[in-house]
Amino acid sequence: MKNKLRYLLLLIMCALNGELINAQQNKLDSLEAVAKGAKDDTTRIIAYINQTEILCLSNPDTVIPICNNVISIVDKNLPNAKGKTRYTLLLYKAAAISNSGYIYYGKGQIDKSIEYFERALKLQEEIDAKSEVANSLSNIGAMYSGTGQMEKALDYLLKALKIQREIGQEKGIAYSLNNIASIYSSLGQTEKALEYLYQSLKLQEKLDDKVGASSTLNNLGALYMRVGQTEKALEYYNKSLKIREALDDKLGMTVSYNNIGNAYDKRGNQEKALTYYRKSLNLAQSIGNKNGMANCLNNIATIYVKQGKYDSVQAFYTRSMKLYDEIGDKAKVSNSHANIGFFLIKTSKPKDALREGQQALEIAEKGNFVENMRNAHLLISQADSALKNTAGAYEHFKKYISLRDSMVSESTKKAGIKKDMQYEYDKKEAVLKAQQEKERVIADEKSRKQKVITWSIAGGLFLVFLFAVFVFRSLRVTRKQKNIIELKNIETEQQKRTIEEKNKDITDSIIYAKRIQQAKLPKREEIFTCFPQCFILYKPKDIVSGDFYFFHSENGIAYIAAADCTGHGVPGALMSMIGSEKLSDSIKKSNSPSEILKLLNQGIKASLRQSEKDDSTRDGMDIGLCAADLKTNTITFAGANRPLWVIRAGSQEIQEIKGTKHAIGGSTNDDQYFESHELKMHQGDTLYIFSDGYADLFGGKNGKKLTSKKFKKILEDIQNKSMPEQEFYLNDFAESWKADTEQVDDILVIGIRF
Repeated sequence: MKNKLRYLLLLIMCALNGELINAQQNKLDSLEAVAKGAKDDTTRIIAYINQTEILCLSNPDTVIPICNNVISIVDKNLPNAKGKTRYTLLLYKAAAISNSGYIYYGKGQIDKSIEYFERALKLQEEIDAKSEVANSLSNIGAMYSGTGQMEKALDYLLKALKIQREIGQEKGIAYSLNNIASIYSSLGQTEKALEYLYQSLKLQEKLDDKVGASSTLNNLGALYMRVGQTEKALEYYNKSLKIREALDDKLGMTVSYNNIGNAYDKRGNQEKALTYYRKSLNLAQSIGNKNGMANCLNNIATIYVKQGKYDSVQAFYTRSMKLYDEIGDKAKVSNSHANIGFFLIKTSKPKDALREGQQALEIAEKGNFVENMRNAHLLISQADSALKNTAGAYEHFKKYISLRDSMVSESTKKAGIKKDMQYEYDKKEAVLKAQQEKERVIADEKSRKQKVITWSIAGGLFLVFLFAVFVFRSLRVTRKQKNIIELKNIETEQQKRTIEEKNKDITDSIIYAKRIQQAKLPKREEIFTCFPQCFILYKPKDIVSGDFYFFHSENGIAYIAAADCTGHGVPGALMSMIGSEKLSDSIKKSNSPSEILKLLNQGIKASLRQSEKDDSTRDGMDIGLCAADLKTNTITFAGANRPLWVIRAGSQEIQEIKGTKHAIGGSTNDDQYFESHELKMHQGDTLYIFSDGYADLFGGKNGKKLTSKKFKKILEDIQNKSMPEQEFYLNDFAESWKADTEQVDDILVIGIRF
C-alpha cells in the first residue's frame, strides 16, 4: 500500500470518476430499458456491455451474471454467423469474459482472473483483433506482477508492447511502458524503470494524454520514494496532483494526497503526513471510494503507532480491513490482519497477535499472495517467540526468509534482462526481415526484366540466322564461362556461410564475455546507497568495453573511479578486468588516492611484465579516482591523465582539477608519483569523472568531434536537472550527435551531487 509502484490495468472497463458514480443510476435505468426493448440481440448485447462498465465499480457483484448473459446470447447466434457478424459477436464475447476477469481481480481471485483473461485472449487471437490481444496480454502481465511472478509478467507485457508498436497504438505503448517500468522497479532495477517511465511520459505529452501523464508522474514519484529521494518524489507527486485537480479527477486526487502523505511520513513530518491522509480520506468518502478510504485509514493508524497514540490504532486498522473485505480485496484483508497482529505484538498481546497472523496466512495462501504470506510468517514467528514457542518461531522465520529471498532472486533479475534483450532482438530481426523482403522484390523485378532481354536477344538471333555458326561458338564459350562463374559463386557462398558461422560463434563468445564483465562491475544499488544523487552513463563502443567504473566503501570512506584502458572491444575488456583487479588490490593496501594510483601502476606493469625493452607491451590506462569522506563531505582526488570537474551550487562554471600527466602502466616509471587534491564539497555541489569517449564523439552537422569544450558547455547547461535526468539528457544528446556516425570509443561519465 505504501510506496509501491503499481499501474492500472490497460483497458479496465470501470467508471473511474466520482461524478460519474453519482450520475450512474439514470444511465443504468436507460440501458436496462434499451436491453428489454431491443428488437435484435446485437443492441441487447451492447446495452449489457455498457451496463457492466458502470456496475464494475458501483456494484461489482452484478457484473458476472450480466457477462454470462452476454456470452449465452452470443453462443446462441454464433452457429449461423459469418464474416463481419461473426467477428463482432466474438469480440463482444471476449469483452464479456474480460470484464468478468476484472471482477475476479477486484475480489482478489488472481488465478480466476488470469483464467478469464486468457479465455478472452484466445478468442481475440482467433479473429486477429490485435488491439484487443495487446490489451489482454497487458492484463495478464499485470496479474502475474501482482502475484510476484515477474518473469511471466514481463513476458506478457513485452509481447503486448511489440503488438502495439506494430499497429502504431501509441496510447497503448505509453501504458505498456508504464507497466514494464513497474516490473523493473519491483526487481530493484531503478535505472531501467526510470528509462521506461520517461519514455512513457514523453509519448503521453506528445499525445496530450493528461490522464496517462498524471499516472506516469505519480509513478515517477513512487520510484524516487523507493530510492529515498523524497524531495524529488514530492516534486513529481505535486505535478501529478496539479493535472488531476485541473481535470477534476477526484479519484486520482485521493491517490495523490495519499502519496504526498507517504512522502512527508518518510521525511519524518508526521503531522503534515496526517494532514494529507485526512484530505485523501475526506475526498474518498465524498465519492464512495472504499479502496481509497481503506488505504488512508491504514496509513493514519500507522502514524498513530509511531506517535504512541495507541487508543485508536486497532479501530482504524479494523475499519480499514472491513472496507477491503467489502470490495473483495483479499490481499489487503490479509495485510490488515498482519498490521493488527504487529500492533498487538507491540502492545504485549502475543496470543491475539498469533490469531491475527494465522488468519492473515490462511487468506494469503488461498490467494497465493507471496508478499502477504511472507509478512504473516514473520508475524507468527514473533508471536511464537513471545509465547516461548521456540520451535514454531524458528520454523515460521525460515519460511519468512525463504519467501523474502524468492521475491527478488538473482535468477529473476537475469530473466528480466534476458526478456528485455530478447524483445530488442526481435525488433531488430523484424527490421532485417523487412529489408530482406524488399531486396527479394527488387531481385524478382530484375529477373523479370532479364527474361525480357533474353527473349529480345533470341529474336535478334533468329533474324541474323546467317551468323548462326558464329553465335553458336560464342554461346559455347559463354556457357563455359557461366559454369565457371556458378562454381565460383557456390564456393563464395560456402565461404560466406563459413565466415558467418565463425562470426556468430565469435559474437556469442563476446556476448558471454560481456556478461562476465558486467558481473565484475560494482552493483549500482551500492553506489546509490552512498551517493543517492548520482548517475553512471556507460556506453561501450562494441559489445565489451575498455572503460570500467569502480566502487569500494569502507569505514565511512567511499572510493569511486572512472578508468579508460588502452583500446576497446575484446583487448580493452581484458585490460579492464586486469585493471579492476589491481585497483581492488591497491585499495586494500592504502587509503590515499595518490598512493593507490602508484600501487596500481606497479601492479599493472608487473602483471603485463612491462619493462624498458622495445618488445615490451605499452598497454595501460588513464583513470580518475575520488575518495569521499561521507561524514565531512571532503573529496580527495588523484588522476592519471584524467581530470576532475566540479560545479559549485548556484554556479554554472566548471572548476577543473587536472590529473598527473602520466598514464598507469606502459612506459611510466615504477616509482611515478601521482599528485592528490583535497576539496570540501557543500550541499548542491556536483562533480564529474569520465573517460575521453564522450568528448571524442564524431557527428553533428559537419561530422566533427564534439570536443571537451563542448562537453563542458553541455554539463554547465544542465545543472538545473536532477542526476537521472542529466544521464538521460547526455545519452540522448550523444545518440543525436553521432546519428549515423560510428562511435569511435567507449563512453563512461560519472556524476555525483552532494
